[in-house]
Amino acid sequence: MKGEETPKGLAGRASRGDEESFAALCDVLKTKLFRTAKGVLGNETLALDAVSEAVFRAFKGIRRLREIISLKYYSGYTLSDISAILNIPEGTVKSRLNRALNLLRLEVSNEFLVIS
Repeated sequence: MKGEETPKGLAGRASRGDEESFAALCDVLKTKLFRTAKGVLGNETLALDAVSEAVFRAFKGIRRLREIISLKYYSGYTLSDISAILNIPEGTVKSRLNRALNLLRLEVSNEFLVIS
């Protein structure tokens, strides 16, 4: 894969609402997701259900999580500013930011494991 077709490029386009990129990203990651879920749950049926649920939740929330990261780190807004911009409580901003950062940390650690 090159350029925009890397998982990182696909994730970037998916975070901007590109449904085809989200589907392509899921396709790239589906084996890894399934193996991880099966390893944790020990059952293929439960693993398929867990992956389906995770993909559904990711699709629903990807724009909202990437939006918080963008406002905080690229635009330099404070949590209070973001709260006002998105018209949500500051506590919700904090929890979404924390969740987004944890997802990014997981992605970075997975990329490191693949490179190692």
